[in-house]
Amino acid sequence: MNIDYWKWIGGSCLYARIPAEPEIKDQLEPVIELLELAKSQELDGLAFDFDHAGTPMKRGEDLWQIDQIMAHAMNSSLKVFAIIDRSQRNAWWLDLVSELEKSGLEARLFYDPQLAREWVETRFNS
Repeated sequence: MNIDYWKWIGGSCLYARIPAEPEIKDQLEPVIELLELAKSQELDGLAFDFDHAGTPMKRGEDLWQIDQIMAHAMNSSLKVFAIIDRSQRNAWWLDLVSELEKSGLEARLFYDPQLAREWVETRFNS
């Protein structure tokens, strides 16, 4: 799995930092792998921290990838899903967060990893 590091955040939440790739779509394979792990381990939450991607995707591009992530997320025990995009350039993530929320997950897009971590932790420690 092409991930810099991953660790548990409290109860059963996983934080994963995905390294930069020339194309953001190349960063999505580890997301699918971690979603499969989330299902097998019955995790409650995931937080993905994406390093700067060289080429931002625009809304509407490669919507099949949103569908693929959605299918895996909905077929798991996840309750929360955070995405951290440090580049602040990928509106594509907004579409994914919107779709996840419509399906019942609590999802947010962050530009600051610390805020994302605090948000995920408060969901399970309150």
